[in-house]
Amino acid sequence: ADMLPVGDSVCSSSVGAVGRTSCPFAREVANAIPDDAQGGYEVNAHSPVTGKDYTMKCRTEETYPTCTGGGAAEVHILR
Repeated sequence: ADMLPVGDSVCSSSVGAVGRTSCPFAREVANAIPDDAQGGYEVNAHSPVTGKDYTMKCRTEETYPTCTGGGAAEVHILR
């Protein structure tokens, strides 16, 4: 994918946050994804906003990973 989905909060050139998901947390999630990740997997990420750790379930959808979890958080990552 070359672009983040329409409607995302653009946190960086490769990270998008959906809805109320914060950009600091979205970037933490993106940084936690292993370079060789494929299919479905989980990552643990810390939210600088809430001060809590969350387990995010990720899956590669279309051509970019989508991670969901926490309080209805959703993050898109271009790779």
